[in-house]
Amino acid sequence: MNVNAYSVELKTSELRQNLHAVVSTKSSVLMLHRYYKFLLGTNNNLIIESYIPEFIQRYISLLNSYEPYCINPFFTSAIINQIDELANFVHDYELKTALRNCSIGLQEKLQKLNAVLNGEIREELNDDKLCFPLLEESIDKDVPATGILETVTIKVSKAKDENKFIIIPSEVKIEPRLKEQVEISWQKAAEIVKRYTKRISPYHEVIIRFDKRVGFYRGNSLGAALTLAFIEELLSYYNSPVIIKTGDAIALTGGTDNNGNLTATSKEIIEKKVEIVFFSPIQTFVLPDEDFPFAEEKLKALQEEFPDRKLTLIKIKTFDDLLDSRKLIDIKKQKLIVRAGRGIKKNKVTFSTTTIFALILVYFFFIKMDTNPAYLQIKDSIVFVKNRYNQTLWTTEVGGPYNLIIKGNMLADVNNDGVNEVIISMEQPGDTTRTKVSFGVICYDKRKNPMWSYEFKDFVETAVTKHSTIYQSYVMEIRPDSSRKVLYVLAHNSLYPSAVYRLDAATGKRIKGTLWNAGRINSIIVGDFNEDGKDEVVGTCVNNAYNTSVFFSIDADKLDGQAPANPEYTFKEVKPAVFNNYILLPKTDLTIYRNQRYNQPVLADMLFYKKSKEFGFHILEGDNKTEGNIEYRFDTNLNLILIDYTDSFLMARDKLVKSGKLNPPLTNTVEYRKILENGLRYWDGKGFVRKAN
Repeated sequence: MNVNAYSVELKTSELRQNLHAVVSTKSSVLMLHRYYKFLLGTNNNLIIESYIPEFIQRYISLLNSYEPYCINPFFTSAIINQIDELANFVHDYELKTALRNCSIGLQEKLQKLNAVLNGEIREELNDDKLCFPLLEESIDKDVPATGILETVTIKVSKAKDENKFIIIPSEVKIEPRLKEQVEISWQKAAEIVKRYTKRISPYHEVIIRFDKRVGFYRGNSLGAALTLAFIEELLSYYNSPVIIKTGDAIALTGGTDNNGNLTATSKEIIEKKVEIVFFSPIQTFVLPDEDFPFAEEKLKALQEEFPDRKLTLIKIKTFDDLLDSRKLIDIKKQKLIVRAGRGIKKNKVTFSTTTIFALILVYFFFIKMDTNPAYLQIKDSIVFVKNRYNQTLWTTEVGGPYNLIIKGNMLADVNNDGVNEVIISMEQPGDTTRTKVSFGVICYDKRKNPMWSYEFKDFVETAVTKHSTIYQSYVMEIRPDSSRKVLYVLAHNSLYPSAVYRLDAATGKRIKGTLWNAGRINSIIVGDFNEDGKDEVVGTCVNNAYNTSVFFSIDADKLDGQAPANPEYTFKEVKPAVFNNYILLPKTDLTIYRNQRYNQPVLADMLFYKKSKEFGFHILEGDNKTEGNIEYRFDTNLNLILIDYTDSFLMARDKLVKSGKLNPPLTNTVEYRKILENGLRYWDGKGFVRKAN
């Protein structure tokens, strides 16, 4: 790119003005990304190094709060790639480290979105509030329009002479369409609440607080969601005998008019909102009936690229239709004890001291005394231990890739006393004051008293390397074995030694037998899959000796020894393991073209489909980030059933084939699948062959 100092200064001045006018983190990040793309495209090291510093600290700060949701992952992947490129031009050690930490953080966040798009994990939203998609105005015409999933908090109190609405944040004068919609939504909400509570004050002061606070809000498309929020708060304020609750992972758009009809937006706007919702954890998107055809067409287009993404569109004509849909809105009677407790707060004088004490005692006994862990909720790196009433009993912080965090922390009644214990993997040093154990496994009782802990410290060496005894451990499975329960744990060294080992779930004592592999073991599942009366351990890994991914199966009672490797990667004094099969999965020509050492299995990705009795998993190919993956399916005898590709892999490879950089055939052909199938190599006990003997 031929540029001069004047054009660079012009771009820089334009960016300064735009950043000053933008509130949205996402829009700011995209503008900075475009600017740095322009700088790097000059291929002039002097210009690049001179202009990077002005905005780099702000960029780092924005990247730390940037969320990949609500935008195509292509943009986030491009940002990650650019961060790595920028780091090469930053000489300050702290800034370089901060950039690389941003890259790692974004990759972990992007994994959550990719999991949703692959249909593999149902990601939970941060709270149980109803979401509504909002578009963010773009000052820079070259930056794509972005959006958010917003929620709103309502606070109501009585007023004397008139209704007063306070919107936070807001401009000095509320935008007319928004002002009109607030009044219509309030009247509709009051009308509905009067069906359940007769004594309602004629006037109220209503505080409407937008939780994300990304700027000033305009338009009326939040009308239906605002009406629901008003209803929920009014029912709570007047301690109604009924409450409403929206279903999980639902987003809603559409204004409401004076007749209670949901008003449409436009083809352009609804298509953008479908895209915002599509790239999020939302499972159901409710929208006006008139907008449905445009939304459906847009959804189909998006699912061509991401066919596994599960999103349901529901069209609604009137607000009453929305309330009548029990799939979306649950209207139920409030528990007597909860209602009584709220009544005490609002009418203290009318209750005797004895009644108050009795009600509080009952509430405390039935709810507060429930200290039995019922489920875990994981947000970012925090594990929330909850009872069945959704109360947090205690928390702890863990580390590692998201898929392994989800898999590696669990509840189990390890001592058969009818109360769940909590098994935590990779608890972080800041939260291990009781155990003094980092990077290991710990079992807590219901009150967070440690019952046992275990840190894997096995030493192995090869002919050329003595390896560290520091490992990361993640529990993958818990299985019954005679009279005890057994934990199957993955351990991974900072280099390539990885192991599967077992612990007695009740005592934390090590069970004899360790399976070693020269390369990261990415995923395992345990069960009697072939129905021979014995458990098998089935998984995926990377083999550094052969520079490729592996699919393997070994009987649980033979879980000992090491996987095949060449002399350089063979561990001393560790016997060969006896596998049911150990299959090398070929690197694709796309991965070789990208100069990647090996393809990689997706972490904690192995599944067994009980109905069809098939194993399924995904192997990242190409650049291992943005160019998709290949899905493999094997039967219980480890015969290949299926090879399939994501659209990202297909498009990336076919583009290179058509440009002459990769050899034919095209990807989605019988011929190419045959090439991959012929590339499978099976361990026969002595070497790798095309078919197992």
